[in-house]
Amino acid sequence: MIKKITSLKIVDKPLSWYDWIIFFGLAVICVLSFMQYDIVSTGVSSFAILNGHILDYYEYILNYTANNAYLISTYILFAIWNLPLKLMSLILPLTTLAASFQTIMWFKLLPCLLYLISAIIIFKISKIIGMGNQKSKLCAYVFLTTPIAFFSQFIFTQYDIFTLIFMLLGVYFYLKKDMWKFVVFFGIATTFKYFAFLFFIPLLLLREKRYSKIFLYCAGFLLPLALVILPYVGYNAFSVGPASFNPTSFIFATGFNIKGPTNFSLVIVGFVFCSAWSFFTNPIDKDDEVKWIFFFTTIVVFLCFGLSFWHPQWLLLSVPFLVFGTFINKKPSVFLILDIVLMFFFVVFTINIWPGHLDHELLIRGLLHQITGEVYWYWPVKMRDIILFNDVSLSYSIMSAILLVNVIFKHPKFCAEKLTDKINLLWNLIRMRFIIGVSIFIIPAAICLVALLILPYPFFALPLHDLTPTGPISSDNKVVQVITLEEEKTLSGIEIMFGTYARINSSFLNLSVEDYYTGYVYYSTSINARNIRDTQFNRIMLPDIPLEAGREYALVFSSNETDVHNTVTIWAGTYGGTLNNTHVEINGKKIYDISSLNIYLLGK
Repeated sequence: MIKKITSLKIVDKPLSWYDWIIFFGLAVICVLSFMQYDIVSTGVSSFAILNGHILDYYEYILNYTANNAYLISTYILFAIWNLPLKLMSLILPLTTLAASFQTIMWFKLLPCLLYLISAIIIFKISKIIGMGNQKSKLCAYVFLTTPIAFFSQFIFTQYDIFTLIFMLLGVYFYLKKDMWKFVVFFGIATTFKYFAFLFFIPLLLLREKRYSKIFLYCAGFLLPLALVILPYVGYNAFSVGPASFNPTSFIFATGFNIKGPTNFSLVIVGFVFCSAWSFFTNPIDKDDEVKWIFFFTTIVVFLCFGLSFWHPQWLLLSVPFLVFGTFINKKPSVFLILDIVLMFFFVVFTINIWPGHLDHELLIRGLLHQITGEVYWYWPVKMRDIILFNDVSLSYSIMSAILLVNVIFKHPKFCAEKLTDKINLLWNLIRMRFIIGVSIFIIPAAICLVALLILPYPFFALPLHDLTPTGPISSDNKVVQVITLEEEKTLSGIEIMFGTYARINSSFLNLSVEDYYTGYVYYSTSINARNIRDTQFNRIMLPDIPLEAGREYALVFSSNETDVHNTVTIWAGTYGGTLNNTHVEINGKKIYDISSLNIYLLGK
């Protein structure tokens, strides 16, 4: 028996129907389960165009929302997609709150379909390059299953695919040597996201060396941009919308400060250098040109996403160029493994930079909301608790390093001599790359969901506003939260929002649960202030403490620290409703300006 088991081998078979079942199954589950509201706002806003408001779009939509920051092309594309809803008289009021779950799924279906169509274009590009039928299919599959791309499209479900699909069409016609279609499609891509410009220039200069042609193609490239901007120039709503919306401004911010008001931008310098290098490069044949194409586009990827801050969905734009570079490399397996590493640090960076937005909380507006009939606002276990490594600086640095490795070792000298060379014995690695990479996000999110359903839930929490700190908790400043419950509960822990004053404090914070009148201490503990996260809810678990209905309890926060510059504070706020025997005391005095500490009591 042992001999039979040890003789078994995992057969590295080509892609089959079960690979596609796994891909589409995970994609459908993620699209239904995860929800981010940007696509709802954009999809609903497009109904203004279906109502006939095109030239006055920004002025009209400003009456309903201030979030229409894209150029009109994005809303036109959604309006075309939403035309069947108009024909069925399902036009919605211009508010994101009006969209049903079914309508939201309709919105999300558009970018998902375009994502699949993009894979077909990648297959056709691969065929033009000369990869052959089987290798081209594999290249398209690897694009679809790239973990970062899968996150962007099926978990985050944004619409950067609008930009990417036109860029891919541009690359397709570029390789077909149809320069004007290349120019026009890249021009259209830029009307969705300006990143397309950074890819366009090096490609143009690699192929075209005549100055007159370069200027002519650039003019053609700018024409689609002019068509979607000029009709709205001069309108105030356009000025406060797309004209002032510049989230990519920090792309060029990385650099060195020079004496005076001058900043040396590494991205701009790198882009100019890349463009010049492209201009002075003269490929010797078709294969050599392909190698340089994906080398220069990989440089642009590094400049955009390795040297500057980004939003997670933007990285979708990098994926095809990284995948093509991998498939023409001598050692593709190295880059397939690096994709898994990249996904891990990408997830760490994302869930810590956008906590409560791009982590497990993406679940609260998806299928979970449809099942429970409510939106959960408290999570007993968060993804940051499961993925214990939370260093965003190190994560970003490692991601940048991986992109730099892609640049250096995807130089033409490291590419395969013949692009038709087959990729052997990589089928299982490609499968592992997809399953492991996507699981890095999905499994922790699923654990959070299970914990939400079975672990202690808040039985005391108030929707507070006008949050303010209580002041440093020191030997001279004790903060007490007084609470009276209407029914019997078991206290198992608390979550409370501390403030560290944006520093690391070495003091200790004391917490005790007491009877408010008798002073009897049910439990007390000490908390190292070094471990407290600033302006975030910090969880403190307690042994089960039975609490009686009608009895007043006090949560007492104190410290023996005398240095107020070495301790923390607690955020508190006001509550619009009526509270019975619930208040905050500081140094024995009831505070009337605040209703409660920003705190959750956890239990059953």
